[in-house]
Amino acid sequence: MTHSPEIDQKRLRRAVILGPVIIGIFMLADMSLLPPSLYGIYLENRLLYQMPVVALVVVGVFQKQFEPYLKFLFSVLLLWLCFTNFALIHRCWTYFQFAFPYEGTILYAFFCVFALRIPYKYTFFCCVLILSGFLYLLYANAIYQERGPISAAFVAGGLFICVYARYRIDRSLQRMRSINNELKKLSTLDPLTNLNNRRALMQSSEALLALSARQQLSFSVLLLDLDDFKKFNDHFGHQKGDQAICLQADILQQVFRRQSDVISRYGGEEFMVALSGMSESDIKQKCEEFEAQWQYHAMTHAPDASHKIMTCSVGVALSENCVGEDLTSLIHHADQALYKVKVQTKGTYHITTLPAHRGTEC
Repeated sequence: MTHSPEIDQKRLRRAVILGPVIIGIFMLADMSLLPPSLYGIYLENRLLYQMPVVALVVVGVFQKQFEPYLKFLFSVLLLWLCFTNFALIHRCWTYFQFAFPYEGTILYAFFCVFALRIPYKYTFFCCVLILSGFLYLLYANAIYQERGPISAAFVAGGLFICVYARYRIDRSLQRMRSINNELKKLSTLDPLTNLNNRRALMQSSEALLALSARQQLSFSVLLLDLDDFKKFNDHFGHQKGDQAICLQADILQQVFRRQSDVISRYGGEEFMVALSGMSESDIKQKCEEFEAQWQYHAMTHAPDASHKIMTCSVGVALSENCVGEDLTSLIHHADQALYKVKVQTKGTYHITTLPAHRGTEC
């Protein structure tokens, strides 16, 4: 299950705010266990070294300019918390022969890795440094004496769980994103031509129509149908028919090159193009360029077809002021224009220019 970036950001901010609260709770627990002689260096460590850095991270999370660097920032925070904790352990043992608990190292790692979602590569790097620092701490100071090897194994095991679990989570999330992208592609693209399918066509065309109306631009719908396609399919077979459909898609993308142009497979051998801000003369030029492309490719047609080579008929509905226009109505007018071409000569185009719509609001 995936969430929008806004939801993920809110959850991350809540987790970061929760961090100092958890540290504060553990401070109360630690103070109840520590001898009074350690209060000074303990509070110095937590209040002068750890909490200011945590506060800076909390502030940074709410600054947009820091968003690209948050994972790195969280990794630095994890290392800072662990190594300042090692410094406290060292001081407690050196000056007071008190073995301060090391389990906070594991808690810091688990919180930063899973609550703050430090990625696997950062996690691996941080855990290697943390384990190295802890092993050096044990080597330089006989803090936990005979429990030293067990303590090292416990920290190593906890950090290994962090790294391995983060790796599995990241792999699962990556696989899920890949599947979601593939599903999105399948739901919006025609598998044969890689153009928008009918569902995506309607959404994109409606959005383009609304934008054109707001900007008081012209809007046109083109319906394009391969002539005598059934005869072509019956004579040459479906594989050749698919090649003709793919060629149609390629030609359309060559002719209608603007980023705003919506090109889609409408169904079967029929395609649709939605255009914004083009005059009747512009559309005529595009239609002639389109027909010239088919003439250039000269794909041999079935013997009983209307033309010796494959041709395509085009019906166009043009609204010079699309304020108040309806996409379904425009498609209907384009279909009627296409029908006029089909019953006459085929292989050409017909443009129906609609009068300004009576509505005044988009």
